[in-house]
Amino acid sequence: MLKKLIFQVNYQGINQIEQEILFSLISDKLIAIGCLSVSNISEDNELHQPLQHIEVIVDGKIHNNQVKKCFEPLARITNLDELRLINSTNWVESYKDSVKPIVINNSFFIAPDWIEVPKDNKKLSVIRINPGMAFGTGLHPTTQMCLQLISSLPLSNKNVIDLGCGSGILGIACAKKGAKSVTFIDNDFVALGITRENIIKNSCQESTIKYHPL
Repeated sequence: MLKKLIFQVNYQGINQIEQEILFSLISDKLIAIGCLSVSNISEDNELHQPLQHIEVIVDGKIHNNQVKKCFEPLARITNLDELRLINSTNWVESYKDSVKPIVINNSFFIAPDWIEVPKDNKKLSVIRINPGMAFGTGLHPTTQMCLQLISSLPLSNKNVIDLGCGSGILGIACAKKGAKSVTFIDNDFVALGITRENIIKNSCQESTIKYHPL
């Protein structure tokens, strides 16, 4: 059973740019614990405030307190409201329809498994990454900036280390650019497991995965 959590965040004394940054940080933490969707919503007659109303779609296995902890000590939640979604299958299909591929510098085509690659695609390297519990689907601006840089680097026959690999998207991009080998390192076993799956999915055979504690 999926459920929708809608709540407000106390944002007094925080300007809009700071709210955007805070919302981005909180979104990363929510996705990391397994939330399926995070969005900010506002009424048509409201001045847009990124933290005014936040909507989170979660699996029923995730407890509300887990969601609340993602905001601590960054912000304080108020007016938490829970709405259960009955037609979960329909929502999942609707969510899939809403996901769009990401194209980076005419170099990378990043998309989950269910999105087809355009038939006329000849130049783009395809990277398959499904939304999940590890950071790095290509949506975050910092990830896109790194991918833009990678797309411009001469990586042929280079040895690369992806430190704090998350989903492994950056290391996989390096492999697609011709890196001789890529070593993926993280201190999170869940992230390393997802990285391993993504390495296999994206046919990056010359890769090494290592666990490294803080």
